[in-house]
Amino acid sequence: MGMYVGGFVEGISNQSIVATNNDSLALKIGLDYEGRRPVYFIVGSTPLLVCSLLTISVSLFGATLNGCILSAFRLNRSLITPFTAHVLVLTIINLTAALAVAAFFIPVHNFHAGCLRVRAVCGLYRFVTFLMRYLIVHQHLLICGDRWLALLVPIWYSNHKRVRYSGMAALLCLALGTVWTVIVVGYEFSFALPPGAYCGEPARSSLLRLVVAVTILFPQGLIYLSNPFLLYFVWKRRKCNDVQRRSTIMGEQG
Repeated sequence: MGMYVGGFVEGISNQSIVATNNDSLALKIGLDYEGRRPVYFIVGSTPLLVCSLLTISVSLFGATLNGCILSAFRLNRSLITPFTAHVLVLTIINLTAALAVAAFFIPVHNFHAGCLRVRAVCGLYRFVTFLMRYLIVHQHLLICGDRWLALLVPIWYSNHKRVRYSGMAALLCLALGTVWTVIVVGYEFSFALPPGAYCGEPARSSLLRLVVAVTILFPQGLIYLSNPFLLYFVWKRRKCNDVQRRSTIMGEQG
């Protein structure tokens, strides 16, 4: 089995090759973002290889399922409604993200981490990572907002909500996500990084952490908080509709 590199641990040794607690070898590839501590990558870790292959397998399986969903929409266009149009867009995003994880993220991060020291590869890695996360979170937010509209203003939703509005919302989400990603990655790359600095996730300063919190963490938290209330009100309305339906049937029979 060839030697592979992946998974990082931080150390304080100045040696290029050091021994870890479990007698594995770690390869020093450079300094961390602030240039204070060296960064090591575990070499020859069998659990890492197994986990990486499992992650790739799950990602490919997810991509296959999303491909099947897209095929169903393509074969039966009547399935596309103002609501399912959001689901269709989310399926496309999930399919893209799954393929990116299987073909780019895991192979680069766990097996060829040294190439992340190349600024072009590092920039692409950060750009795709932030953009995919942004699109997934905000598409879920659009779906959540769509359900609240259908619940709170059902007559307006039924008469005015169109499929093209869902497409316009998706395009707006993509445009905003691209702009925010360029801002985050561009701002981060405006700093002079130490030679060989590890290419980590975005948000390495207080300002960037604030941007990530506002654009990703806050919408994600809003979804988590609103979903239980949304499910409760939907269940309550359905229960009321069932009661009215039974009353109507009993009245007609009487």
